[in-house]
Amino acid sequence: MQSNRSNLLADLFRNERILALLLVMAAVALYAPALNGAFIWDDPAMLWTNPAVTAHAGGLWEIWTGRGTPDYFPLTSTVFWTEWRLWGMSPLGYRLLNVLLHAGSALLLWRVLLRLRVHWAWGGALLFALHPLAVGSVAWIAELKNTLSLPLALLALLCYLRFVEEGGRWWYGAALAAFLLALLAKTSVVMLPLLLLLLAFQRGDDWRRTLARTAPFFALALVLGLVTVHFQATQAGAAVEPETRLAFLTRIEFAGRALWFYLGKLLVPSGLCAVYPAWRPAPQAWLALLPAAAWTAFVAAAWRLQRRTSGGGMDAWMLPATLTILLLPVLGLVSMSFHQYAWVSDHLAYVAVPVAAAFAAACCGMLWNRGGGFRSAGALLFLAVAGWWGALAAEQVALHRDPAALWNNVIRANPGCWVGYHNAGEALIRESVDRGAPVAPEKLGAAQLLFQEAHRRKPQNITRFFLGYVSEKLGRPAEAEAWFRRALELNPADVWSEKKLGLLLQQRGCHAEAEDCYRDIVRLWPGDEEARYNLGNALAAQDRPAEALAAYREALRLRPDYPEASTNAADALARLGRHKEALDLYLSVAQEQPQDASAAMNAGCASLRAGRVKDAMAWLLKARALDPQSAAILLNLGIAHASCGGTEAALACWRDVAKLEPASPEPHRLAAKALAAAGRAAEAESESLRAAQLERRQSITTQSKK
Repeated sequence: MQSNRSNLLADLFRNERILALLLVMAAVALYAPALNGAFIWDDPAMLWTNPAVTAHAGGLWEIWTGRGTPDYFPLTSTVFWTEWRLWGMSPLGYRLLNVLLHAGSALLLWRVLLRLRVHWAWGGALLFALHPLAVGSVAWIAELKNTLSLPLALLALLCYLRFVEEGGRWWYGAALAAFLLALLAKTSVVMLPLLLLLLAFQRGDDWRRTLARTAPFFALALVLGLVTVHFQATQAGAAVEPETRLAFLTRIEFAGRALWFYLGKLLVPSGLCAVYPAWRPAPQAWLALLPAAAWTAFVAAAWRLQRRTSGGGMDAWMLPATLTILLLPVLGLVSMSFHQYAWVSDHLAYVAVPVAAAFAAACCGMLWNRGGGFRSAGALLFLAVAGWWGALAAEQVALHRDPAALWNNVIRANPGCWVGYHNAGEALIRESVDRGAPVAPEKLGAAQLLFQEAHRRKPQNITRFFLGYVSEKLGRPAEAEAWFRRALELNPADVWSEKKLGLLLQQRGCHAEAEDCYRDIVRLWPGDEEARYNLGNALAAQDRPAEALAAYREALRLRPDYPEASTNAADALARLGRHKEALDLYLSVAQEQPQDASAAMNAGCASLRAGRVKDAMAWLLKARALDPQSAAILLNLGIAHASCGGTEAALACWRDVAKLEPASPEPHRLAAKALAAAGRAAEAESESLRAAQLERRQSITTQSKK
């Protein structure tokens, strides 16, 4: 009976479909707790605060031409553009895609390792799926660029290996196309051509033929690699951050330290942190060379020993050699914007995780292949590594589900990290920022303290923006305005601070200044429909309806389903005396927004001005049904009744208005006119006196405020 069970288990593990399903299930099960987690760190910058992603028209053009984007990763941005229209503000869809792409990478890695004849290939793929260092990419929506580029690079490698072994131009073309797509997702895979050379060298392939085959891969890598360097230097902020402007010798030192750091974290992935402490350069030049020299000696020693770690396919020297190649772009020899936070990061090593996972599985396979007692040792070692890595990864997944926990962990591990304090503050008010949800005053106060601590450690325009945001929510508009202005001092292109400043200026009645803010935003982000809409409001407030109409129409061109812009454009048309066009637009909005009481009221008022009393009555009655307590709707419904001769119905509406707004003279003034027209002089005089009294009170109140 026991033998039958063993045979059944062996048969199951020989079934490739079962093995593939187990890989996917392992990845999904590990990351399932984080699927409904909140947005973290750069997620807003990649999605709803990215005008190229949110733009209804022209967004894809902006993405593929690279205008205003910090990096040129157009394939990733296109996926975000599509996802934004599918998932909106729901994190589930974005996170699920990352997990499925990670599972896809595990499947492709399995097939690649089989092609390379690395023993325990499936085990290597499983360890990759469970590796804790991958969590910083898979559970972080903004790192879609990692989870998208890696499977494409693995697909390119798999197709290339099939081409080398089996021939066929189709496989070569597929490899080249997949590599191009991988580069367009993220150029961290730029070292794939060197990896192809390394594998060819290991197998003893003809070097001339290999160079000819890989030349197009090198050409693609060179072009898009230079594009990335350009974007990092000019648009990602790396050129202006002191942390990224280091002497060449210091860069060599940090590169060597980074290689040792990543090797340690890849094989012993404990003590992980979203932002590691910053490094200080060595005090003496000869000390700066030690890490890189030690690494070089390590690779040379591994090469000379030539001791195999498995029954085939992966020599010991391949681990450090492959890590050096794959991690070279992120070691800091070229400036990267992330280096303003730390010189190393889990997500920067994602491309190297498959190598460490394959090496660990191959070591277990080496023991297994020796037979005897080593067979059990190999199996137990593999289970121990898988269980340990899986447990550590589960801890990281739990942290990435809750941004507050993630950043509090960073503050504990790295107390000097300004971005840790800033992001911990953001986590407290994220719902308010993203969805307009109310935030308790104590949370606002706690967030303000964290932002102040972040600002004390390193002044940043993003922190000043949030200090302004919190001040505004706490009812301190002057303080908020000062913070937004200070944010713009650090970064004049900070469109979000300028938007907030413009709105505060409008609230103060400084419409010309607000107009300047919105024009700056439009200049920086021509595809931002909200800025066009706000510009129209500022122009309308200055009694410039023609210019306001042009701004609203630009907003509608960018986003046709923008009811607020349509309504305000209709208002501008009415002010210009173009009542027929205004009526058509009001009616269009009301038909497109059947549950919007304001839209129905506007359609009714416009119909009334056009002399369509019957239509006006229908729209206003619908508006009242949608919002029975709206004074504006009742006021206009009364006017419609009066125009039809329904004096009593009109008076009833205006009495309701007077109850809802007892300080308003308008319902009494209208009632006086209707009563006078009906020949009810005494009642008309009474309403007229009441209207006059309320007008005097309003005037006194206004004067006292001045």
